[in-house]
Amino acid sequence: MSQPFPPSMPPPQDQGVSPEDFAPIGVPKRVPRPIDHEKARRRKKLLLTAGLIVAVLGVTFWILSRSGFVGVFASTGEPRRLAQEFVRALSEGSVERAMQNAAPGLSYVQMDRCASRMREWGAYQDLAAWNSAFDVAEGVTTCRLEGALTFGDGEHPFKMELVRDGETWKVSLLEID
Repeated sequence: MSQPFPPSMPPPQDQGVSPEDFAPIGVPKRVPRPIDHEKARRRKKLLLTAGLIVAVLGVTFWILSRSGFVGVFASTGEPRRLAQEFVRALSEGSVERAMQNAAPGLSYVQMDRCASRMREWGAYQDLAAWNSAFDVAEGVTTCRLEGALTFGDGEHPFKMELVRDGETWKVSLLEID
């Protein structure tokens, strides 16, 4: 059996500092604590429970995303797109183009005033609708959008109501604060 080091060469010494080096100046030697098996078992149970909760939440979100939960946001896609086009047309001063997507009860004069106010706010940038609701009454489907219109001078809160006319949506109300 051969030795790992030749007899003329001593084995390497650890050059680091250990707690034993400080024992003479009052630092006690570290004594390993006994393993608390009960505490380890509780910790294991806690980790398993947390993992199970995360897994259940993940599966629940996946199921909801495949069902009507995401369907509500997808169903407001067409009204939101029309709201964007309507506001963009008004901000560009094209009231006639905006009124092509308006319900019969929406006033041309009121939209013309709204368009002139928008021109004072600067360039139109975005429409963010954070609240949407659908209502079906007497065979008429209505979508209400609330949010903020972003222009060059900042955000302006708005409320818009759209009515389903056959296969298309029409703007029936626009209020901007």
